[in-house]
Amino acid sequence: MRLGKIFDRFVEQSPISVMFRGLLENVFSEDRLNELFDRHAQRQYPRALMFSTMVDLLSVVVVGMRKSVHAAWKARSTEIEVSIKAVYDKLAGTELVVSEAFVRETTARLQPLLKANVRRGKKPIMSGYAARILDGNHLAGTDRRLRELRRFGAAPLPGMSVAVLDPQQELILEVFASKDAYESEYKMIARVLNSVEAGQLWLVDRGFCCAQWIEGVMDRHAAFIVRQHGTRPAWELTGKRCKTGVIGSGVVYEQPVRVWLSNGRETMLRRITLELVGATRDGDREIHLLTNLPNRIGGGEIATAYSRRWNIETAFQELATVLQSEINTLGYPGAALFGFCLAVVLYNVLSVIRSVASDVHREPLGERKLSLYYLSDEIAGTTRGMEIAIPEKHWSAAFGELSTSQMRSVLYALAKNIRIDGFTTNPWTPKRPQPKRITNRRRPHLSTQRILDERKHPP
Repeated sequence: MRLGKIFDRFVEQSPISVMFRGLLENVFSEDRLNELFDRHAQRQYPRALMFSTMVDLLSVVVVGMRKSVHAAWKARSTEIEVSIKAVYDKLAGTELVVSEAFVRETTARLQPLLKANVRRGKKPIMSGYAARILDGNHLAGTDRRLRELRRFGAAPLPGMSVAVLDPQQELILEVFASKDAYESEYKMIARVLNSVEAGQLWLVDRGFCCAQWIEGVMDRHAAFIVRQHGTRPAWELTGKRCKTGVIGSGVVYEQPVRVWLSNGRETMLRRITLELVGATRDGDREIHLLTNLPNRIGGGEIATAYSRRWNIETAFQELATVLQSEINTLGYPGAALFGFCLAVVLYNVLSVIRSVASDVHREPLGERKLSLYYLSDEIAGTTRGMEIAIPEKHWSAAFGELSTSQMRSVLYALAKNIRIDGFTTNPWTPKRPQPKRITNRRRPHLSTQRILDERKHPP
């Protein structure tokens, strides 16, 4: 009875933390995680350290509940009967096929929670198409903890990945990883094409602008908008360039283009040109897009849709800042990429919570959005105490065996207790121009108080 009262207090005071912990118990149960490992692992085997334990140890670091893997291990050293070296060795040996399957299969379990209520009122990128945004991401440099890295001054990069984002559900559906940080996105195309389905619209950057991508998407009866690469594939402009409209970022033009594919094949595509009001960060004044979308869809609509590709850049930024997706102490590529994939999974969990909360509080939210930063901060600050107060068996009994529909109902019921004003993003305001700094080599420091005193008594 007393346990019930404690649980009720967390439901009332921190429903977001309860939603997060309940989702982990329901979707990522210990048995399910270990079964996933058994199906996909090719070289590794569990021994004394199970895959579910690795997920538990690393997840508290990714969320920010612990500062390092070592700190997470020390907190549970009485439960985990292996050394910290064994933990690091296990992480280093994590196979990419396991990390990729971890993202793919756990996301597939999260998606049904949103099918009935996917951000009502959220405008799709292109009506009639299931949009997918594709982009690559290179992991940041790590510490030089590995002996072989200590003699180099350059930052050691542990790998790269290509991620697929569903912008409607705000979930990262798949990650394709490579241990070679210099791997080109171009070389990942064959793997990504296996995920392309009819009726989808893929928005991709110029790294994927090639005959293999264009041909592969069209053969699968899907559509694409890709920023044109300077040299590939071979192309030739035909017809007349016509102005088709004006959007917020510039003037839109359209012109037919002939593109040569493999084995001498050729196809006609639409080339949408956006003359920008201001230059891009690379100095470009024009952006050229290639697409196979039908003519009934205007050039302005296509250019506007492509601008939404930046959703995935926002997701990458949130992975790196809200969650610790790039743990600099994990030098081995297998460990670093597993940490990134785990961060993707937890990002998806937070995204489900944000979607449900936004749906429940749609009217008071209005145009405001919920911040993943504040949601994550609430979880990191509450969960450690909550897990001490409420035993593991209680979470298993409350959430472990719930069906998808039951779990969705529980999430919506918990979301009603969220005080949303504490979790909304701050409104954007333009940056103020910064004054030119005064430097004096003879005086490299100054007294803050004396400068503040000048505010009251200017010289």
